[in-house]
Amino acid sequence: MIQVSLKKIQELNDVIGLGEYGLVSSIRYQVALEYLSDICKKDKSICEIGPGGVIAYVARYSDADTSAIVNPLETHWDHHFKSYGINLYQWDLNEPLNNRELHGLFDCVIFLETLEHLNRWPEKVLADIHKLLKPQGTLLLSTPNLVRASNRLRMLLGRPPNNPFKYTSGGEHHVREYTLGELKDFMPEKDWKIIEYSYEFPHSLRSLWFFKIILKFFKAIVGTIIFIKAKKNIQ
Repeated sequence: MIQVSLKKIQELNDVIGLGEYGLVSSIRYQVALEYLSDICKKDKSICEIGPGGVIAYVARYSDADTSAIVNPLETHWDHHFKSYGINLYQWDLNEPLNNRELHGLFDCVIFLETLEHLNRWPEKVLADIHKLLKPQGTLLLSTPNLVRASNRLRMLLGRPPNNPFKYTSGGEHHVREYTLGELKDFMPEKDWKIIEYSYEFPHSLRSLWFFKIILKFFKAIVGTIIFIKAKKNIQ
């Protein structure tokens, strides 16, 4: 079982060049690694799509076989990940998966805060990710919570959600954010068995006892990120 340390996450994020984004994302990565702690073992093959600090941490601090799937435009990962023994593959998620060699290759796929950047129907993206997994393989998905308090307030004032709605070839902005109910609809029972989900508030405040109580009772409003852990169903 992998040991999760926020300090080590932050240090590694800096080493692989994530800069300020790595610092902001470190608590999100901590939550993700806690979800994955029972999977990061020697006999497991783990892949991150749209990689960040999570797969680097798994490669550095576990014996699992690690891979990453990146956008063809993101060539900088070659330099950062070679020294960690991370296998790199390419896939533009706005297009169908056409590499059959990847089918059934992974015990676990990590897919963090990428879905909201895509110009493709989410259920089709998740159906392609389903193909990557071995039977009973695990998907860890996270994405911003559409109905979080800040978005509710902005829309109450007649404004769109905070992230600008504009097209970029690199997908820098959010095309669409989702609710938990929508995400569940994109994961039909014939394909997925949802094991666990949570609303998270990846901020240092989350460790305070009174904030834990607030999050418990108002999770769909306070939680800014939705996490879902699911298993691949086989017909």
